[in-house]
Amino acid sequence: EPRIALRVMEADEPILIAKVTAPGEDAGVASRLEAGQRALALQVDVTSGVSGFLTPGDRVDVMAYFTKGELIPETMAKTVLTGVRVFAVDGRTERETDEESISKSAKTISLLIHKKDAPAWTYASELGKIRLTLGNPGDVAEADAASGGNGAGQDFLQWLADHQEAQAAREAE
Repeated sequence: EPRIALRVMEADEPILIAKVTAPGEDAGVASRLEAGQRALALQVDVTSGVSGFLTPGDRVDVMAYFTKGELIPETMAKTVLTGVRVFAVDGRTERETDEESISKSAKTISLLIHKKDAPAWTYASELGKIRLTLGNPGDVAEADAASGGNGAGQDFLQWLADHQEAQAAREAE
């Protein structure tokens, strides 16, 4: 039955089930996401997108710079998510091999996050300015698959809720 390759394959490479769609299955981008994952796009420039060094499969931390305001207690930078996988760079989901493509600065980075982290991402992207930091793959911890989501995302949401609660208490006084 017809199948579609999900990844680039070299000549004479064994065809594994993980590298092709199920019989008759559509190979759209959504079919590449694991259960509970969400892909999101981020417009980047030379500074926010790690100056063209990111490639699909890399892991990044998502940082946000917040300016003091009604919802933010002080001007600060805060880690929002850690160990987030880069899904695509300018729509390319496979690593590039030619030097020209590798060194080109990206305009859009697509990240994979757990659906439980979507609120943390949304708050951070609306309230602050997002930056990505690239680290050594050995330094980046995988998200806890058992609980789903990213511990840093939950910590960020708790920090925001605590601040809002404290602010409400001050206003009540």
